[in-house]
Amino acid sequence: MLRPYQQVAIDRALASHKEGRKPIIVMATGCGKTHVFTEYAKMASKRCLIIAERAEIVIQNYRKADVACDSAAIEMADSWSPETTMFPPRVVSASIQSLCSNWKGDKRMHRFNWREFGLIVIDEAHHAAAGRYQQLLDHVRRENPDICILGVTATPDRRDKKSLACSFDHIAFKYEINEAVRDGWLVPIRSKLVQVNSLDFSEVRITAGDLNAGDLGRVMEFEKNLHAVATPTLEMMGGRQTVVFCSSVKQSERLAEIFNRHRPEIAAHVDGKTPPDERAEIFERFRKGEFQILCNCNIATEGWDCPPVSCIVMARPTTSRALYTQMVGRGTRPMVQLDNESADSRNQQIQDSMKPDCLVLDFVGNGCKHSLCSSIDVLVPDLDERVRDRVQRKLQDEDEVTEEKIREVEADELEEWRRREITAQVTYDTRNLDPFSLLGIKPQKQSAYTNNNPLTEKQQFVLHKNGVHTQNLPPNQQRQALNKIFDRRRKGLATLKQMALLARRGHDQTMLIGITFEQASNLIEGKPIDTPAADRPIRHGHGEPQRNAQSPLGGQEKVEAEIPATLF
Repeated sequence: MLRPYQQVAIDRALASHKEGRKPIIVMATGCGKTHVFTEYAKMASKRCLIIAERAEIVIQNYRKADVACDSAAIEMADSWSPETTMFPPRVVSASIQSLCSNWKGDKRMHRFNWREFGLIVIDEAHHAAAGRYQQLLDHVRRENPDICILGVTATPDRRDKKSLACSFDHIAFKYEINEAVRDGWLVPIRSKLVQVNSLDFSEVRITAGDLNAGDLGRVMEFEKNLHAVATPTLEMMGGRQTVVFCSSVKQSERLAEIFNRHRPEIAAHVDGKTPPDERAEIFERFRKGEFQILCNCNIATEGWDCPPVSCIVMARPTTSRALYTQMVGRGTRPMVQLDNESADSRNQQIQDSMKPDCLVLDFVGNGCKHSLCSSIDVLVPDLDERVRDRVQRKLQDEDEVTEEKIREVEADELEEWRRREITAQVTYDTRNLDPFSLLGIKPQKQSAYTNNNPLTEKQQFVLHKNGVHTQNLPPNQQRQALNKIFDRRRKGLATLKQMALLARRGHDQTMLIGITFEQASNLIEGKPIDTPAADRPIRHGHGEPQRNAQSPLGGQEKVEAEIPATLF
C-alpha cells in the first residue's frame, strides 16, 4: 500500500511525463523511493530499465521489482537479462558500468531493443550528470525518442556543483528529512556538536566541491584526533547500533582497532576493497547485533538499509550537504510498522518503539576556513546563510540540538544582523559594487538546481558596465545579478551605480531600492526628488529611452531568453 506522499509523487511524475518532461523525484532516505519507482514501473505499458551505480542497489532494486512486477532480471557483470526469449522480463535492473562496458566489439547497451522500453528509471539520480549516463541516454534516445526518463534521489545536489539539467528538467516532487520527521515517517534526530580542539582544517584544500580527500585523511588519521573521536563515541552512544563514517580507509581501520582496544570485538571495518561476500557477511552480522560499531569509508552512504542503526558518527567532515544528508539518512529509518492514520499517531508509535530517535555526533574543529555541514543543515535546510555559522557556534555548547533550538537562535541572530546593517556606516565602491547588499537581496546558493554554466562575454560585459565585478561571484549569482539589472531597467528604476553614489552621499538605502531612474538623476543633480525632468521621455537604465532600450546582447528580450529562470 502506498503512503499518501508516495502516491502524490507518482501522480506528479505521471503528469510531468504527460507534458513531455523529464522529471526527478527527491525523497529523503527511508521514505520508500524504491517502492515508488517499482510501483511506477508496474503502471508502464512497456518494459522498464532501472539503472544504479552499485551492485547492492542493483540487486535490491531487482528483488523489489520482481515482487511488484512479477517479471524482472539483472543485467550486471555475469548476470544477463534474457532478451532473446519470446517474453523478456518487464523490468531490467542494471548497473551503469555493465551497460557501458564492451560487448562483441560494441557496448553492452546495444544488445537491447530500446523500442520495447517505455521507461528508464535512474536510481540515485544525482549521478546522472556523469559521462556514462549521458552516453547511455544519448544512445537510447536515438533508438527511441519517445522513451520516458525518471530520476529518483534523496540528494540532488552534487559535490562538484554540476547541473542535472542534462538529464532532467523538472522537480516533480520533493520531500526532505525534516518534513518526513515532522510527518512521523522517520525518527527524530538528536544532534550533539562535539568540540575537538586538535581538529584543524585550515590547510585542507577544496577539490571538486568538497574537502580534498588526501588533505582531510592526514588530519583525521592523526593519532590524537582518532582518540578524540573514539572516546566521546564510546561515552555517548550507549547501547545504540552505531555507524561511523570515515574520510579514509586508514582512519576507518584505525578507529575500529581503537574501539576494539577499549571493548574487544565491539567494532568492524568495511571499505570498497572488502570482498563482496565478506562485506555482505559483515553487514549481516551488524544487522543482527553481533557487534555494535561499523566503521566504513565510502561504502554505507548509498543503497544500504539497516533500521537498527540509531547512532551516526560524523568522523568524515564535509562541505557537501548532499553527502552529509546521505550519511544521516542511514539512521533515520524507524523500527516499527507505521500506519497511515495521522502524524501524531505515527510519532507516538516511534516514541513507543525500540528506536525513538537517532543520535548524530558532529565533530567540530577549533576553527575552519570552510563552512562544514552539520546536523543543522538537515534539521533546518532553509537556514539563512547569512547567520548559519553564528548559529552553529552558538549551539556548540548545547546538550542537544533540535529544530526548535535552531529556529530560535536563527531568529535572534537575524535580528542582530539586521540591527548591525541598520547602524553600520553605508559605504560603497562604485568601481566594484556588491549588488546583493545594495539591493537588499539574498545571494542564490549554488546547487544542482541552479544554472551554473558560465556567462557569455557579452553578459559579463553588461555586469562590468553596471559596476559589478565577477571574479568572486559564482555563475548562478552573476546570472541572478544580471536578471536584477534588466528587471530594474524594464521597470525604469535607478541603476546600481546611481544607488551606490547616492548611498555614499548618505541617502537611506531602503529608499533607494524603489526610486526611479529619473528620481535618482534628480537627487544626484541636487534637485528635489519629485521634480519632473522637463520634456524628457521616461528613461530606463543608462539613460536610454524605452523605445530604444538596447543591450550589448542585441536587445532586452534576447538577453532574458538567454537567462532562463528555472531551477536548473
